[in-house]
Amino acid sequence: MSKIEWKAVFSRWREKGGYRWLVLAGAAGMLLLTLPGLGGGEAQEQLSADGTAQISTRDYAALLEDSLQESLEKMEGVGNVQVLITLESGAEKVYLTEEKSSTDRSEAEGQTEVRETRENSYVMTDSQRSTAPVLRYERTPQVLGVVVICDGGDNTVIQQKITQVVMTAYHISSNQVIVTK
Repeated sequence: MSKIEWKAVFSRWREKGGYRWLVLAGAAGMLLLTLPGLGGGEAQEQLSADGTAQISTRDYAALLEDSLQESLEKMEGVGNVQVLITLESGAEKVYLTEEKSSTDRSEAEGQTEVRETRENSYVMTDSQRSTAPVLRYERTPQVLGVVVICDGGDNTVIQQKITQVVMTAYHISSNQVIVTK
């Protein structure tokens, strides 16, 4: 099609309200991208073999950073905020165990010998797909340090308030928190 024919097509389309439909389709596409599971939204969780939700250490740190950033932005005098959180190694999984013990006694030549044996094993669960250990609990990674960069970071009062918030939220000491502009 030539350039003139395209102009005619677009002018007819515009007269029939085609731009409205284009804008609506674009907005609907943007909305779909923000829904979890369709390419956007919160950090993606994965299911492990035992059926529990898993989240990567990086995604966990990002969730903590976003949460802290939202809280700090609501404080007076802080202004724009950027947060960096460092974590220790990944999550630690603790599985349910059972202990079996037995005692054997034997007598030989007037002496009694006692032999104790202890055996620890994981409690297993059978599912249709496989056998897996039962997860007792999972320890999330501990926060090692927090850096807060904000517009109000050069004010000592704001620095103290932010440091107190971070210390309280993550149960860390003040030497693990840096607040700057």
